Amino acid sequence: MIYQTYKPDTDLQTKVKCYWTLEVPAHQDARRQLILPDGCIDMCFTLGDDIKRYTTDNDFVIQPRQMLLGQITEQFYVEPTGYVNTFAIRFYPYGFANFIDLPLNKLANKETPLNKLFGDNSSEQLSQKIIQAKTTNERIEIIESFLFERLKKKATIDNIVKSTIDAMFLTKGSKSLNAILKDDLPKRRQLERNFNKQTGKIGYQELKGERKYAGPGETVLFKVGVPHKFWNAGNETLSMSGYVSPANNLVYFLSQIYRSMNENGGRPGINEAAFLLGRYKTEFRMLEIPAFVQNLIFPVTLFFGNLTGMKKKFVDAPDPL
Repeated sequence: MIYQTYKPDTDLQTKVKCYWTLEVPAHQDARRQLILPDGCIDMCFTLGDDIKRYTTDNDFVIQPRQMLLGQITEQFYVEPTGYVNTFAIRFYPYGFANFIDLPLNKLANKETPLNKLFGDNSSEQLSQKIIQAKTTNERIEIIESFLFERLKKKATIDNIVKSTIDAMFLTKGSKSLNAILKDDLPKRRQLERNFNKQTGKIGYQELKGERKYAGPGETVLFKVGVPHKFWNAGNETLSMSGYVSPANNLVYFLSQIYRSMNENGGRPGINEAAFLLGRYKTEFRMLEIPAFVQNLIFPVTLFFGNLTGMKKKFVDAPDPL
């Protein structure tokens, strides 16, 4: 038996744990092999003879020759039908989630043919390239080219943005973007605010700058530290995706601002504004609120608000940075 592992490209290391190959000569007395859960997801290409996976003591299925084996939660047995020659990609679960639209739990404890994930044409082209390649290094180049192309697709980018934003919401802004991304370099290349326009019309303006507008498919960048604002400049609903890096406490701050706006007819309540802008003054400022209001009125408002129990609304507020 020859089992070998290979490191992925640097820009894929937060998504791909390794590439591995397994080669075992055919034996007449081949025995079942126990497979234990390891928390990872494997994309496998069978280059030799078929492999059985036992579903009961006596029943089995033949694994697809090009498949994704989702996360397994229980051990199972496999048995070769002859010569074993496998090339595979081992993904971290949170890494593989960037390449597909399906929830990972839909893939758990089963084999999924690649055409169900990537479509007939893409999966067939990929499979043929892998099969026809002469060396493992060639196969690694092929699969990495495929994965990089997937990462360039708009749907994949939107998925990355959405998964990152979802993670920030789950932590209520208390966990930094750096911690969420786990040193994922492709996601951390710019410490900028990026909004990717999807539908509607966005208006935006930087401090002392002219008003500008963006339409479908355009991208707006706000540099770190540059005061800015943006708004719905059209008559239809504005839908866009975006990211902020470093996030710090932005998710918590904005979620509380929007909650207060909903409760107060479209404008943040003065008590909530005073608390949030005071607590997170080292991170955020609202320049359109006059300085005398923030410096004189807000402290008085905050004092009396605390006396009436306003702080109970913010018992879960993360510490300022």
